[in-house]
Amino acid sequence: MFWSIFKVTIVILIIITPIFILNRHELFPRGRRKGEGWGQILLKVTKTLPVIVLFMIPVYFLSDSPYAFYTPGISSIKLAFKHSGRRVKECDEVEFIQREAERYRRLLKETRSVEMDIDRLSGCSRERFPVKIELFIDGRKVLDKEYPPTGIRRDMASYIFENFFVESGTHTVRMRMKDSGPESTEYYELEDTVELEPGQIGVIRFDDRLKRLVIE
Repeated sequence: MFWSIFKVTIVILIIITPIFILNRHELFPRGRRKGEGWGQILLKVTKTLPVIVLFMIPVYFLSDSPYAFYTPGISSIKLAFKHSGRRVKECDEVEFIQREAERYRRLLKETRSVEMDIDRLSGCSRERFPVKIELFIDGRKVLDKEYPPTGIRRDMASYIFENFFVESGTHTVRMRMKDSGPESTEYYELEDTVELEPGQIGVIRFDDRLKRLVIE
């Protein structure tokens, strides 16, 4: 209650201050008209107070109104992470450069005239596969989607962000993630049971250090 009154008082002061500033010539005139006292001057200013009070009534009643981001008894399971798919065409630039450097040193020693051939390096595609995700909550498939790589050359990470509302309580979560081509059978897999309180968010992400999916 005290906090509500305090907030309303601050709002009233914020609104009244500009009114006093705009009427400062009436409040503090260099020369008041004869017979005009401070009471008459303040009466002019306070004529605007009913309008202020009218606007403050809904502020007072709404200041303590509770607001919930989630419906009572509802939680959510969220996917929020980035992951880079494997390259469409594997290219080991480091190994290639080392091999060309060795060839360069050998031929330079033998012929005194040689050029490094790095055309193959510039033609090495950096494009990556999309990241494919399948998500099951309590045995029901809720997601089956591919997330394309970002970047002009499609050579950067894929960004995954999804949110699924569920009832609070215990849920089984199973997820499969694939970051390679359609012919590959390699998946990252997660299967776990999570207990969610009302309003709680369970977040699924990829741990780059452990190289596996985790739910927190």
